[in-house]
Amino acid sequence: MRSLVDEIRRTSARSTNICVEKAQMPRQHFIKIFAGTEGSRRWLANDIGAAQPWSEALRRLEPSILELLGKIQAVQQKIGIQIRDLKGDQQADVDRRSEGAPRQARDDRGQPAAGDLDRQEVHQPRAAVSST
Repeated sequence: MRSLVDEIRRTSARSTNICVEKAQMPRQHFIKIFAGTEGSRRWLANDIGAAQPWSEALRRLEPSILELLGKIQAVQQKIGIQIRDLKGDQQADVDRRSEGAPRQARDDRGQPAAGDLDRQEVHQPRAAVSST
């Protein structure tokens, strides 16, 4: 599975390079139209027909881009899920890993998880200070 994800990343990076570097499409525009539609060819047809400054370059580069989109579609069919769903799962894994170190694991009620109870520090309440 990891090798397939790496293949998707490499293919997406090559698509980005072709569209942004060679066709001079603005990176933000590419991200907006490509993200979530990685295996679709519709965004390419729409941008070629949109009469944008980069549309002519996209038309010339269309065979290369279509080849890359075909590879992405093949991986989608092989793994049986959409790329956007796969990326969502990966993002959730990254989020879980990144917040794991500083935060304690908690159960649904907000209590420390059972495995963390033996590591939890015990604090004694302080006596109230009166201001007389």
